[in-house]
Amino acid sequence: MAKNVLEWLESSARKYPEKTAYESEGIRITFSQVKSNAQKIGSGICKSDTGSRPIATLLDRDANTISAYLGIVYSGHAYAPIDSTLPDNRILDILKILNPAIILTNYKHEKKIESLIVKSNIKCQILKYEDLIFSEIDENILSQIRKSMVSSEPLYVIFTSGSSGVPKGVITSHASLINYIEAYAEMMSINCEDRIGSQSPLDYIAAIRDIYLPLYKNAYSYIIPKEFFMQPSKLIKVMNDKKITCIGWSASALSVLSKIGIFKEDKFIYLKKVCFSGSAIPTKVLREWQVHLPTTFFVNQYGPTEATASCTYYRIDHIVEENEDILIGIPYNNYKVFLLKEDNSLAKSGELGEICIGGPVLALGYYGDKERTRNAFVQNPLQVYYDDRIYL
Repeated sequence: MAKNVLEWLESSARKYPEKTAYESEGIRITFSQVKSNAQKIGSGICKSDTGSRPIATLLDRDANTISAYLGIVYSGHAYAPIDSTLPDNRILDILKILNPAIILTNYKHEKKIESLIVKSNIKCQILKYEDLIFSEIDENILSQIRKSMVSSEPLYVIFTSGSSGVPKGVITSHASLINYIEAYAEMMSINCEDRIGSQSPLDYIAAIRDIYLPLYKNAYSYIIPKEFFMQPSKLIKVMNDKKITCIGWSASALSVLSKIGIFKEDKFIYLKKVCFSGSAIPTKVLREWQVHLPTTFFVNQYGPTEATASCTYYRIDHIVEENEDILIGIPYNNYKVFLLKEDNSLAKSGELGEICIGGPVLALGYYGDKERTRNAFVQNPLQVYYDDRIYL
């Protein structure tokens, strides 16, 4: 198993240097270019005094942003992605929690960031992608950082909407991400011939599959323009033009596309693997997708951001009936999932209980919020002889 995600990147760049890794409208970058760009960005960041805090990013939903994330990793920091389209108040809430030493943005969003920094009353440096990409690669400093990196260090901080409305910054380590991506790739039979169609915003947990599967399996990822998801003909055309074989989309995206008549247009020619998650999918919707894609397999995935995206999967090997319940399935490899009753005893078959998750895939906690972390990540009451952390 890799110690960090940079090992995947460097392996891909060595094996397939000229193969396109990521593509978005107007941007196409190969594995060797991703590595070079990331090392330049990482070297540029290292010239600044950043401490150990995560580096916030406010960038666009495009292929260059992935190079920026990996550049931050090369610099020895975790990245904290912020969607540039979020309302200012939401961004302010996130910045106040992060209190970053650096925000990595671009010229397009520079003025917005400057205004938000003033409003948030934080002190931080603004670095711009367009400047960092021209940094000279400092092999010496990058090598020193790599030698000190361990798999338990934070890779990213992804913010979710808390039940109280206050954002929660979920901190995930290299080890947790690697465990999940390896398990997901095995379950979905991902290989170097797969071409992934990305639906998620890059600050959303589901995007980790679209970002890291290409690095792990030498695959390809295309970031589909957001507006295409309301334009069936354009969506089908771009997916066929890019020969997309695999998608991991929200159940709500499949539902919306079904509602607006995706299958009244053309058909998906190359799509063979579909995973959906985020909410329960109506069986009527799933059945429609299955009927129109008879050679495609479908997987329902369940789980929280705190367990690195998902913890269980259900591979559906039949066309569902309209009144059929879609199961959440079985745990991924290296995930521990069980039900606890109100008295903290293990629920037996047929009994109700609260879903509990354990294993090396658990997040490190919530950034800057020890109380919330203590309440959500607790000692397994079934284990009294050693520390065994679970997520409730």
